Amino acid sequence: MELDVTDEQSVAELAPRCINVVGVYLGYTDTSMVADIDIPKNYPADVARQIVDAIETGAAEVIADEFTRRARASVFR
Repeated sequence: MELDVTDEQSVAELAPRCINVVGVYLGYTDTSMVADIDIPKNYPADVARQIVDAIETGAAEVIADEFTRRARASVFR
């Protein structure tokens, strides 16, 4: 089950214009916004690679890290 970042109607309206929608979900990523928080973080380049891979393969979503996978699993049991 996807997290459904957009409704099917919107995605269907964009598809004929060759606009793909990819939901990207991630936990803390190593940016200046969370620089002072001492926790494990994603590397921005790794997240970007996952996004590009999703675009190239036509995936509907990216779950970028284990933290987000666990959170998703607890919501969508």
